[in-house]
Amino acid sequence: MKSKAVKPRNDFDNLKKTFLDKLDKSNAGKVDPGVQEIVDLINSSPEYFTTSSCAGRIYFWKEPVSGKKKDVDFIFLKHGKLGIVDIKAMKQLILPKETVWLRVEPIILHLCCRDLAAAQRFLDIAKQLFKKSCFLSIKNKLILEVRGSEIMEVPLAEKERWIVSEDYFDCLIKKANERYNRIEKKNKEFFHLLNEDL
Repeated sequence: MKSKAVKPRNDFDNLKKTFLDKLDKSNAGKVDPGVQEIVDLINSSPEYFTTSSCAGRIYFWKEPVSGKKKDVDFIFLKHGKLGIVDIKAMKQLILPKETVWLRVEPIILHLCCRDLAAAQRFLDIAKQLFKKSCFLSIKNKLILEVRGSEIMEVPLAEKERWIVSEDYFDCLIKKANERYNRIEKKNKEFFHLLNEDL
């Protein structure tokens, strides 16, 4: 028995206009500069529009008492590599009782597609660089997730004190920046792939 193809959304154009006209509701209030050209390229296509995006980031976060993701406190966050000023600020943080983690996250994009053919075409392009890319929804809207794999997460402090030496802290920051270099390189490669094949 053949599976039924997802029908094209007749209201896709209206949905796209309505969504892109909305104010940016992210924490930053704008698209990350590191992913802006990718977002603009996707949104310029009649087949797609982005619903959320992040170029990648390095941050310290505190475990919430509730254990719920929505209650996570960001102690320090940067969409880019860490410089001398950033590292100095990190070392001078007033530490909480809760466990503090260093985390590096790669690019993540959510986009809505006009139809199944368009979604599959985009997914084929994305998977050349981002193997974890996948369908998030195929019911009411066709939503794809593009996600990198350069994740790094390490506990740094708890009970108001560092649990790593200064040398190890510096080593972790170096590794985080190296990982972010790879994130930026892949983001640029992704833009060129999309520009050629979309």
